[in-house]
Amino acid sequence: CHKLFAGFALGMSFRQNSVDLRSATAAILTFSSMTPLGVSIGFLASYLTAGQIQLMLSLAFKGIAAGTFIYVSVVEILLEEFEGKDDKMEKLAGFLVGNVAMTLLGYYV
Repeated sequence: CHKLFAGFALGMSFRQNSVDLRSATAAILTFSSMTPLGVSIGFLASYLTAGQIQLMLSLAFKGIAAGTFIYVSVVEILLEEFEGKDDKMEKLAGFLVGNVAMTLLGYYV
């Protein structure tokens, strides 16, 4: 669900920082290839393992992914967003609504 927004943010970042077309193309190709690569690695790991090892690998990959999202959201985004004095309540409301929406989406989908 987040790839659309991550791709949009990446494109906006390139535009705001006047990144040249060649560098942007290389970064976008790298970014867009990460999901198929991750799916392939996950499929291969699932195919080659069974039982307890498969469960442990699945938990380890999910833990790494969750930890990465938490780190990026807190260190890279939230601290910067809440640094200013304006719109803190609106930002907090948006943050909470987004958390609830993604939690429900992750639970039911």
